Amino acid sequence: MTARLRVFAGPNGSGKSTLAEWLSQNYSVNLYRYLNADVMFAEIGRTLKSACPLPMDNSSLLSYTSKSTYPEAQKAFFATGKIRIKDDFVLFAPEAVNSYTVAMVADFFRSEYLAAGISFSCETVFSHLSKLDLLRQAQARGFRTYLYFVSTECPEINVSRVATRVQGGGHDVPFDKVITRFQRCLDNVAQSLPFLNRAFFFDNTGIEIRFIAEATEGQWTFFNHELPQWFIQSVYKKSP
Repeated sequence: MTARLRVFAGPNGSGKSTLAEWLSQNYSVNLYRYLNADVMFAEIGRTLKSACPLPMDNSSLLSYTSKSTYPEAQKAFFATGKIRIKDDFVLFAPEAVNSYTVAMVADFFRSEYLAAGISFSCETVFSHLSKLDLLRQAQARGFRTYLYFVSTECPEINVSRVATRVQGGGHDVPFDKVITRFQRCLDNVAQSLPFLNRAFFFDNTGIEIRFIAEATEGQWTFFNHELPQWFIQSVYKKSP
């Protein structure tokens, strides 16, 4: 059976986790093994460990993180053993827990899934070009690749929703990061289309998520007469 990669992407506060849950429950979309760095961060913050989803060894983790483009100060936590694999867990020293190191571990898990040819899903803000590399690598390894992208019309909506999420006990994202990542995220979407078998686009500006468009092997189908400007300007007009 052909392995599949499903990427749920969109700016912070757009509703990626909600979309994944909605598609899984209402449309039987198989999420396989789901990687969410925010969920991992919360778990690691409580327990100082994360279960390895596959058989993994510390030498592989060290090799992977040493080649990472993350800051050297973050890579040092792995090199010094403050983050290491032991007995099928990634163990963290308290001072080594931060969003960067957890993201590095999540990236490592993704790379191991790709190497093993195992279907999985992951969630990302998509504001960094490394996520395009993930799609390239997946296709090179024979995966079928799917993108589920959700956004709102403007970053101020996302800032408000992140604030609401924090009030409910969810994770925070600094105001400036929500703003700066918003357009970078949109800019990367059109570039990702050549590395996708199918891409699905959703608008979450209003009360309910709207399914607005799909691109299958480069061919567009539209499901809503009122296409949002973020989609028209940043995705459709810039698509290959």
